[in-house]
Amino acid sequence: MDTGVNSTADVPAEPGLVAPQQDNIQSVSTALILNTALGAACMLGFIVFRSFMKQYQLRLHLPYVTIKPPPFPRTGVGKYFGWLKAVFSVSDAFVLRSAGLDALVLLKAHAVGMQMMLPMAVIGCCLLLPLQISQAYISGDTSYGRVTMANIAPSSSIMWAHWCACF
Repeated sequence: MDTGVNSTADVPAEPGLVAPQQDNIQSVSTALILNTALGAACMLGFIVFRSFMKQYQLRLHLPYVTIKPPPFPRTGVGKYFGWLKAVFSVSDAFVLRSAGLDALVLLKAHAVGMQMMLPMAVIGCCLLLPLQISQAYISGDTSYGRVTMANIAPSSSIMWAHWCACF
């Protein structure tokens, strides 16, 4: 039945054009690669610059700071990664005395956010995503929508996994 509306099947394929579903997956993978590279470059820049710039250790050098943080190692691997140990081992009482209540509340808010979101991310990536992709594989879907719940039939028993993940 002709509705008068052109669909993508009506458009002739031209050389150099990419199919819409391929374009979606390609753009997502390109964005993932680009953002990973930028994130790694920023992290590398922080690690290198932190080792010799005073701005990253300003509280050690300011005269009016009464409770100074412990200095980081200046040699070896500790010169670049010594801050990691301090970040994960500092006590709440020390942060309160040294940086104040605002810094402690910010750290606690980040910790609560990670405690809430990390389990759901693990459930989503390890349980729901493979279920959704398997349904897309069965139906032959190659679009970006294959990683969403949209490609699962409403009457499918796989919907119970999504329902259980909500609670």
